Amino acid sequence: MNYRIQILIILFCFISCNSPKRLSTISIHIPEGDKETFYSPRSGRIDREGHGLILIDGQKKKMKYKSHGDSDSENTKRKSFNIRIINEYNKTLKRFNLLGMAEDDYYTNYLFAHKFLDFHKLSPYKMNYITLQINNSEKGKFMLLTEVPLKKIRERHKNALAIIRPLGPKKFNIVYQNKSINADEINSYIKELNSVNSFMQLNRLINFNEYSTLLSINSILMNGDYSDEIFFVLTRNPFSNTLYAQNFYGVDFEEIFSDSPNDNIYALNDKQRRSLIFSGLSHIDSFIAKDKQTYSKFLKIYQNILLEKFDFNILESISNEMINEIELINSEKTELFKSKEEIKKHFLENIFNLKKNITELKYKLWNEL
Repeated sequence: MNYRIQILIILFCFISCNSPKRLSTISIHIPEGDKETFYSPRSGRIDREGHGLILIDGQKKKMKYKSHGDSDSENTKRKSFNIRIINEYNKTLKRFNLLGMAEDDYYTNYLFAHKFLDFHKLSPYKMNYITLQINNSEKGKFMLLTEVPLKKIRERHKNALAIIRPLGPKKFNIVYQNKSINADEINSYIKELNSVNSFMQLNRLINFNEYSTLLSINSILMNGDYSDEIFFVLTRNPFSNTLYAQNFYGVDFEEIFSDSPNDNIYALNDKQRRSLIFSGLSHIDSFIAKDKQTYSKFLKIYQNILLEKFDFNILESISNEMINEIELINSEKTELFKSKEEIKKHFLENIFNLKKNITELKYKLWNEL
């Protein structure tokens, strides 16, 4: 078998008089049966990778691709792709990701959430829709991510000592470690974070206001998968010189507008527990919901987020941007892609329900605070 995959990616760009070049269409050609497969221990699935060529502005460049993640699982055909140009074209396009949005049946959740975060200057990276063609067959809209989230976070926080990411209820992965700090200190910090039992202790370990802001947004948007999709940026607590999570960034918004968290046993917003926190998968979130003093402080932050960041005029503006994006869709309905009418109808229903939910939350907060 020829493991050198011959792939031709043609990128069509458009230029407005005042804006930089923006990728709008990517066309991939993959010869039938000419692919290399490998087993991914992390996901437990078969991934695919290969080499080929990329053609930009008439210039051929060597490239590599990899299809990966949940979108490569057996029950989904909308794969995601990592593309790396071996001969650098420019810094923006040297590496980029095409997100298949496999958990987002109508392909609007991720972009809406990103536009929302970007409006409030809470996202360090950019993304936009592109049209994907595979072997001359249009597959609909994919999300183009030209900036790797972890890389952009490191660029924004050059003095960070470490960056950690949750892997479950009480597990964290060290995704970045500065040479000036050893892993033992980070692991000791994680151990204390996983056993926090008072507001004073939690407030010493994390920036409570910043963390509660992201937690509030995820909860109001009813994100079904957020607890283990957050980067914690660690620095030093200026008062104690111990490790301290100063900033937080969410990286997965495919499953907003969910009825319950993916792991429903951790749901905290049901009638019995009556918490405004959507999921208790994280020990931190579960503690905040259960501790009376901490939850009271969280509610005040939650109220500010609800009233200021979820203002209906802001939501209307972002929704109009989304409708404009949807109107540009030319793809016909296929096995992998809904029709423009279906996508628009579903998106507007989600926004209507979000506004309705916000109105109900305001009434609930009025009674609780």
